Amino acid sequence: SKGALYLRAENEWIDAANSGGWKMNVFRCAGLYGDGRSALHTIRKRGVQHEKNKTSNMKIGNPTSRIHEKDAARAILSAMLISDETGGDTSCKRYNLADDNPAPRNEVMAFG
Repeated sequence: SKGALYLRAENEWIDAANSGGWKMNVFRCAGLYGDGRSALHTIRKRGVQHEKNKTSNMKIGNPTSRIHEKDAARAILSAMLISDETGGDTSCKRYNLADDNPAPRNEVMAFG
C-alpha cells in the first residue's frame, strides 16, 4: 500500500539520520492549499473533467484533510524551535499536520 511505502521511506531516512548522528523529525502534511494551490487552480491545471471523475470516484462523504501552506511552515518552524530548547533530545518525532476540519472533496471543490 501507499501508506506502507511512506512508512518505509520515513524509517529509512530516520535510520540514515541515526547512523550519521543527526537529529531528524518527520512531518506528514495533509493536502496543501494556499496561494496558487486552491481547488480552482487544480481545475485550471488538470481540467474540469479530471476533477469531476476524481470527485465522483470518491465515496460520498469521504473526508479529505488539508492544511494551509503557511500553517504547515509555522508548525515545522515551531518544532525546530522546540527541538533547539530540548538540547540533548535526539529522538525522532513524527508530526501529522492537518487542519481541524476535514471535509468531503466535493465540498472542497465547491468552496473553490
